[in-house]
Amino acid sequence: MRTMFATAYCAAVVCLQPHAASAIASSIAASLADYQVSLSITAIQGIPDRSISGAAFNATTKTIYAVDDASCAIYELTTNGAVTRVIPTSGFEDLEGIAYHTGNFFYIAEEAQANIVHIEIPSSGAETLSKGKGTVFNIASGWGNTGLEGVAFCPSKSLVYCVKEKGPPRLYRITLDGAGTPKEAFPND
Repeated sequence: MRTMFATAYCAAVVCLQPHAASAIASSIAASLADYQVSLSITAIQGIPDRSISGAAFNATTKTIYAVDDASCAIYELTTNGAVTRVIPTSGFEDLEGIAYHTGNFFYIAEEAQANIVHIEIPSSGAETLSKGKGTVFNIASGWGNTGLEGVAFCPSKSLVYCVKEKGPPRLYRITLDGAGTPKEAFPND
């Protein structure tokens, strides 16, 4: 049995036709059968327990950005887990996911509002980040606490994926233009 060590949550999203997805999932499961996950969990000083709902690695700064669903704060951390700054926000509700785009731009998922917000987070300082400074992609309405739980960006294909938790669960794929905004309208539930 091989051991896989993990210090951060990583996810890969595959979006295929429904009949192909189950074959791919079976193949992935079979290839992971020889691995055993070994995790160590360490409390991060300066962040309340159980409040982080999403994290993303910023390739430019080599730091981790994490969102807090309770306070809607954004934390910047070193790869060792030390908080380097806390960024308060305004206008956001129930942050559930964050994905790095490019430079200082990120995609942030709001669960109940069913929004993906494309926004620039300044590289320094702790000024309040206003949702109004971002571009909002509304996926649907009326989901409440069963809405978006995560967001991921695929740079090689210029796609954003977002995941709806339940009632029913959904995976949304959004094709982007060069500026990081949707090329076309996407179906709403």
